[in-house]
Amino acid sequence: MFSETVTGQGISARNRHRLAGLLQGVEGPFTVGDASEVLDTDAARTRRFLAYLAAQGWLVRIRPGIYDRAPLEAAGPVGRERMWAKAYRIFAPCYLGGFTAASYWGLTEQFFRNVMVLSTRWTRNRRPTIQGVQYEVKVIAPKRLFGTRLGWDEDLRVEFSDPARTIVDTLDDPAMGGGIRQVADTVQNFFLFAELRNDERLLEYIERFGNRSLYKRLGYLIEKLEIDAPEVLETCARRMSQGVVRLYPGGPDIGRPVKRWRLIVNSTIAPHDS
Repeated sequence: MFSETVTGQGISARNRHRLAGLLQGVEGPFTVGDASEVLDTDAARTRRFLAYLAAQGWLVRIRPGIYDRAPLEAAGPVGRERMWAKAYRIFAPCYLGGFTAASYWGLTEQFFRNVMVLSTRWTRNRRPTIQGVQYEVKVIAPKRLFGTRLGWDEDLRVEFSDPARTIVDTLDDPAMGGGIRQVADTVQNFFLFAELRNDERLLEYIERFGNRSLYKRLGYLIEKLEIDAPEVLETCARRMSQGVVRLYPGGPDIGRPVKRWRLIVNSTIAPHDS
């Protein structure tokens, strides 16, 4: 169907020309719809053509209906190359957050092999492995799709949670930040690095997020880590909720009660050297 005079590379000259045009017209992972627009063919024919190219090894299908170019030097499927851009395409509407965003912005020096994605699209498998990379997906309400900033994965633009939103997300769910001790380091770095720190935005995001337990965790960490942020501390004390919560929701039920912050401190936190 797609081949006329077959070249030594396994596909015809005409299909090679169409492939070149396709790769010039798309950036990074692309959908059947993207390819259909570039090739000016209907969806059914485009889908067959992409499947043909993938079978020949010229493209890699990373998920049903989503393809990426195969590096010429690759001996096998594309793996960690452009793994952020793949996530951004596969799980859209979404952004990369948690420990992935913390690493991107320099809020942590910890290395994480997985990729953390927050998506408004429901997905059954929340820990899919795609071409050797494990993605962790948290489904969020559309109203919580805010506080993002454009970043880069090689030459492709990707949405990350900005530094303040990264703090908010990991205070809400410390597991997304690598655990409460890692989140404590991230919070300390946020206030330490002037180019990342934005107290007003952080408080605005917490209020918009709508979980007043975050004020308790943030206030406690500011005091425990001896962070110089008196206005933030005062706001946390004034706005926090009434009930008692655990510092680390994923940790043990038992711990030391801290009456001032209405917290059960169920994990040891210590400041690091600045």
